Amino acid sequence: YSVDIVSNNGNIFRNGIVHATLRAVVRYGDEDITETIDANRFRWTRVSADTASDTLWNAQHFSGSKEITITDEDVSFKASFYCEVMQ
Repeated sequence: YSVDIVSNNGNIFRNGIVHATLRAVVRYGDEDITETIDANRFRWTRVSADTASDTLWNAQHFSGSKEITITDEDVSFKASFYCEVMQ
């Protein structure tokens, strides 16, 4: 199994100009099996230099979605986004 995050607007943004939808794609070998997995099993997290804000963001985006939209408010200078698919 592998999980890839695909962006509809690239993966590098300038400060103040952020708007993208990030979508998790789950593959078993070469087969995309994303649609066979319940959305509540997807856990999004953000990691940045602002750990307090990360904790809040992570709580708000904990589960229930195979994709998220990020904007300027989600990225202050630099942030990385991850998606884990729970068993």
